[in-house]
Amino acid sequence: MTYSKSNYSNTFTVSGKFYDLQVSSTTFHCRSLLKISRINKIKNNNDINAIFIMMNPGSAVPTSANPIIPIYNLSQLNVQLLSSNLINLPLIPAIPDNVQYSVMEIMDNKHWNTVYIINLSDLINSSSDKFQSDHISFKNNANSTLENIHSIFHRDISELLSLSILNEEIYKIACWGVDQPKDLTLKAFLFFYDKQINLKGLSKNNIKFANDIDYYYLNPKGKPSKVSELLQII
Repeated sequence: MTYSKSNYSNTFTVSGKFYDLQVSSTTFHCRSLLKISRINKIKNNNDINAIFIMMNPGSAVPTSANPIIPIYNLSQLNVQLLSSNLINLPLIPAIPDNVQYSVMEIMDNKHWNTVYIINLSDLINSSSDKFQSDHISFKNNANSTLENIHSIFHRDISELLSLSILNEEIYKIACWGVDQPKDLTLKAFLFFYDKQINLKGLSKNNIKFANDIDYYYLNPKGKPSKVSELLQII
């Protein structure tokens, strides 16, 4: 089934963890986690079926026009403190974007109840070029120990562990795109390598029996969706 804004809510709920990071005089809007859940659960199925790892949240917004979003000042943070805060941050209803409709299509094909979406960066921006600019701006305004604190893979490992990422029954699906900032993709690659976690995804370099550092995005701009190709390998 193909999902869109007009019909997804009959089958799935979408919620996310949103927060803001204050860096000097600039505020960066962020999302650390998105959860997509089937309304009518399929019996005899795991609570969490898959974790999708993407580059950054695109046009991610809470459903409420006036959501309560915590603001964390970078000058008062360390990686452990931010991770602790984000683990305890409540999920709030969110409006999905086009790539999440593709994830719902995959969930239908695989008969999955619930998936998580995390990102190599929490910085929200629907434009790839503007995201790259935000990433550089953040780095330039933060001290070197916190320059990538907007990435879950650069924070405390407790945050990833809270998502049951080491559970072998949960698919880990890499679709963070190609030609992305290597300080973000390499950190994620090394995490999965160190934990001996086998990633599923469409490898740019056509690597079959090991993890790659570049994986094709589900909905490449100006190109056909990769959903059908991905379904063939998961």
